[in-house]
Order: sequence, then structure tokens, then C-alpha cells
Amino acid sequence: MKKDEVKIGGVYEVRLHGSFTKVRIEEAFETRNCASTVKRRTTTRWSAINLRTGRMVQIKSAAKLRKEIIAKPLANNTNVN
Repeated sequence: MKKDEVKIGGVYEVRLHGSFTKVRIEEAFETRNCASTVKRRTTTRWSAINLRTGRMVQIKSAAKLRKEIIAKPLANNTNVN
């Protein structure tokens, strides 16, 4: 996945610590690479909540995001008698 495709508030499948889990993206922020003296590069990072544990995690690369999870609408269970 590319960083332009990541949406704030979206739910994504991510590989964390060897297993797949779902996270909700809370915010995006940019950090500066201070090691480069000639070019000041910025990298985009995301803060997310692990939906299984409720803990805050940081995602350092959009490549960690496997796919977006789209919520399916609930079926309308109306009984007609």
C-alpha cells in the first residue's frame, strides 16, 4: 500500500510481531531525518490503535498495511408475518 492511500480513521490489516491484526489509523505525522545534512528528508508515520488489544502502535511504513478492512452493512432482519 502507498502512503497516499492511507486514510485517517480507516481500519487496516497489519502484520505486527509475526501475526496479522487489525488497526485503526488515528493520526499521521512527519518526522525529519537528521542524519542527512545535505537533504532534509521527512518521513510519514502513523499512530494507530490495535483493535485486538486496545494499545497504541506506531506504523513506520505504509508497506506494513496489507489491506483496508471495509465494514459490511448489517443485514436488515425484519420478520414479516
